Amino acid sequence: MNNSQLKNIGIIGYPLGHSLSPDMHNYIYKSLAINALYNKWEVSELDLKNEFTRITNENFIGANVTVPYKEKIIPFLDELDNDSKITGAVNTILKQNGKLLGFNTDIYGIKECLNKKFADNDIDNVVLLGSGGAAKAVMYALLQRGLKNVSIINRTKLNTNQMLDNFKKFKFNSEYLDFDDKEKINQKCIESNLIVNTTTIGMKGSMMEGSSPLDIKSINNKNIVFDLVYNPRITKLIEIAHNKNAEIIEGIDMLVYQAIRSIEIWTDITPSFDIMKNKCLELLK
Repeated sequence: MNNSQLKNIGIIGYPLGHSLSPDMHNYIYKSLAINALYNKWEVSELDLKNEFTRITNENFIGANVTVPYKEKIIPFLDELDNDSKITGAVNTILKQNGKLLGFNTDIYGIKECLNKKFADNDIDNVVLLGSGGAAKAVMYALLQRGLKNVSIINRTKLNTNQMLDNFKKFKFNSEYLDFDDKEKINQKCIESNLIVNTTTIGMKGSMMEGSSPLDIKSINNKNIVFDLVYNPRITKLIEIAHNKNAEIIEGIDMLVYQAIRSIEIWTDITPSFDIMKNKCLELLK
């Protein structure tokens, strides 16, 4: 990476009040003498095309993309890596030789979190909440590990079917559940190896802050609960999981792993997981 001129990196999304990424990235850039500034680009959907053109013009080397633009950003990119093509979702952009390249480092982050918790053990039975860009990354990571059965809880069946279309080459069983199917949801969750929340329910600054996508009957001490929401660190869902003595995977681990992979793409430098996580924990306090 050429250090002669301050480079622009940032996060594109809406809203971004909850995001720890700018503080986390700028802290690690300073400690590693990376000559870049990580910005917060909170962009409304109406302005997405114009703003994206503006921010990718001068001294821009890359960006992260978050809710709700992981899929909507794709038409503005020149090329996608294989993971982005398969999932239809991008969370990292690199500007290289005047071209904008799309990557999905969420998949790397999810894989690292799953490897830490499950090692090589099978994950046969999963309940997945949501069907957006993050849900696609979770599905792909799990299918690569041989996932056999997934129950997807989502507001619309159409969006769920569109997500599943991306993974036709894999052999697995899927079932759609509406959030109103309480009894079926409780049963499926209790039977699962893993429950993953990819929705923004419970996220700081969202319409559903302080809420949980599942109730107390859905979780027992045999579950592993993975909440991709990291702010607050203890979401309502994680609080329920703690109270039921379920194991948890923290969203903050996923945040840090995907950030490390993004930084490698932009700079060829690999930061320390522990230093970045500790910075995030400090920020959350």
